[in-house]
Amino acid sequence: MPCGTAVPIDGSFDDLLLGPGNDGPFPAEPEGVLVSSLSKKQRAKVTAMLAAWVDDLDEKAAARLLAKYVSEYDKTYISWSGGTTINDVNTYVRLDGPSAWIEFSNQPADEDPGVHQHTIFRDESADYGWN
Repeated sequence: MPCGTAVPIDGSFDDLLLGPGNDGPFPAEPEGVLVSSLSKKQRAKVTAMLAAWVDDLDEKAAARLLAKYVSEYDKTYISWSGGTTINDVNTYVRLDGPSAWIEFSNQPADEDPGVHQHTIFRDESADYGWN
């Protein structure tokens, strides 16, 4: 879900930064643009991206968690590297907040000319990973 006003990340990414086998640490400095500075329509897209992850929980827990992440938009950054479209093999998008961490990385498809996606969600305030 690339955002037209997100800021490019230095370097390029051919997979997730903090995926399986590389649990951390989280980057010390966030990169990108504050979600709170985006338009209402753009913030709604970020909220929809977060909801796609938290909606696996029961309704009350999901609502509480989503409200927490939305309340942190003034400290949450969105950025990208490479492409900016769903079909571009170089597309990489990152959401980095005090709590929510999401990465989305397109990968070359093994058996056809398309792409497939790698993505991960972690909660930096309740993480299972590296520490």
